[in-house]
Amino acid sequence: MNTDLWRKGCERLAAELPEQQFNTWIRPLPEASVSETGGEDTVVTLKVPNRFKLDWIRNQYANRIQTLLSELAGRPIKLEIALSLASTPLRGSVASRVSAAGSNPASMANPVTATSSVTSLPGPIPSETAAITAPQNPSRSRLNNLLTFDSFVPGRANQMARTAALHVAGAPGVMYNPLFIYGGVGLGKTHLIHAVGNALLLDNPQARILYLHAEQFISDVVKNYQRKTFDDLKAKYHSL
Repeated sequence: MNTDLWRKGCERLAAELPEQQFNTWIRPLPEASVSETGGEDTVVTLKVPNRFKLDWIRNQYANRIQTLLSELAGRPIKLEIALSLASTPLRGSVASRVSAAGSNPASMANPVTATSSVTSLPGPIPSETAAITAPQNPSRSRLNNLLTFDSFVPGRANQMARTAALHVAGAPGVMYNPLFIYGGVGLGKTHLIHAVGNALLLDNPQARILYLHAEQFISDVVKNYQRKTFDDLKAKYHSL
């Protein structure tokens, strides 16, 4: 019954979700474990490989998974989401802010427990409601001070990238390093890059941040190669 419950739940999810979403977030997960807690309570424990995936699945799919499993079992099911491996504690806490980026009102009425050290995620991250004013002198960083998280328009096509960018802004060089964003034209890739830089400068105006096109980087490499000044090139980029 335990194996069948999770398998049938996955079959229902596969029928409901777009194929790409199911293949990206649900299909790769290991089989969930189902256990009885001593009474009539049944607990389904779902293991995920990292905190980003835990956050995303909890906010986007957990309530629906719990509802489906309860319907299939014919009794209330409690869903717990846990990290499959122990995570390294990092400074600060951004779990509540990142969760707010993808949460929905239904989650308040149908709580899902996440048995992991999500609260040890790095921080700080710009809040959803606080207006983010970019630094007054962005010329050295080449950032556009109008492109911030506050002015970013989220949607289904860019929500995952936005959440990852928020994590990066909260822990530069620690979370998703490097962060590679791929997508079609006009979905907000450039905006997110500037937003991360502007958020970092807001937190630390002395931070050394540089926005540049790949073409500019290649030009720097060629120029320093011709001048035999590679040490200068390395010093420039290593100083950021």
